[in-house]
Amino acid sequence: MKKGSIMRYAVICLFCCVLALISCVKPAEVSNNDTITPTTIPASLVRETPFAPTSTRPVDNNINNERYCYDIPWNGFTALAFITQQKGWIVSRDQLMQTKDGGRTWSVISKLPIIAISLDFVNDDDGMLQDTCGNVFITHTAGKSWGKILFHNPNIYVISSDYVNVLHGYILSEEGLYSTSDRGLSWQTVQTPCSSPISHQSISFPTVDVGWLLCVGEPSAGSQGKVLWRTVDGGKSWTEQATTEGGESTQNGFLPFQGYGHQLFFLDSSIGWIGMGRAEVGGLYATKDSGNTWALVNSTTISEVSHVTFFDEQNGVSLSNPDDLDREVVVLLATHDGGKTWEP
Repeated sequence: MKKGSIMRYAVICLFCCVLALISCVKPAEVSNNDTITPTTIPASLVRETPFAPTSTRPVDNNINNERYCYDIPWNGFTALAFITQQKGWIVSRDQLMQTKDGGRTWSVISKLPIIAISLDFVNDDDGMLQDTCGNVFITHTAGKSWGKILFHNPNIYVISSDYVNVLHGYILSEEGLYSTSDRGLSWQTVQTPCSSPISHQSISFPTVDVGWLLCVGEPSAGSQGKVLWRTVDGGKSWTEQATTEGGESTQNGFLPFQGYGHQLFFLDSSIGWIGMGRAEVGGLYATKDSGNTWALVNSTTISEVSHVTFFDEQNGVSLSNPDDLDREVVVLLATHDGGKTWEP
């Protein structure tokens, strides 16, 4: 056999061997039962293993392993958060949903093993929520997974929270106010002016330093004493801004004695709103002078406002109870005139 023929024969044999080896390799099998595990929060950013959408209700490891969890007395939505007029999140008891078109359409993000009553996002990924047991959870994965914040005192029962930016946030509990400057990894005690029998109710911090704290008295027959405080140094000192004392139930200028104070929301250092419950003549009051004076902005559209968010002075959304619905139904409404009128 000629030398060239021998070379061609060898090449052909080698090629056949390679094909034989490839045919012997078993392809990887893909199971239809495989699931994608949601991205979890880095361990350095949380104090407990995050729960995934399919997890069971987390157990609170306090001293007595007991914690009061109240029931939601209404149907429908329980919390909302918007970072732009188009992009936001909403909770229907234990289901987290997101919109990217101003609420026209929604997609389910996760099934929560808790009932959320407060929700706050500062960007596409970073958010905070509070449940009916006084616990607070934080996410850095757009709500796909959450980590529970554990405090040194396991008995801290959170009643309000405000996530200012990626690093800074405030949590208001029955025991006092706490702040973080490291994405929730550690928390420091902040001075509060509320004193017994007045209790903490809601906070709003449009910036890291400027914020408001609403203190309320015991509710009775649809009325409640209220005191509003303001800080410009992150809680180091507080100034009383407004009170119900000396004013009639709906007299402009004073905080309304009528209605239960639910939620504060300040757009900036001057403009803000208070959502009211059990408000027979309107569920929303507004201020344009940093909380010194207040005025009723709606009297016939909605009677209960549990959550409110404004994008500018005219446009906002709320979780409210319209006057023509049963008091136990809460729906998402929008306003384009500063809260005077609302529509689905």
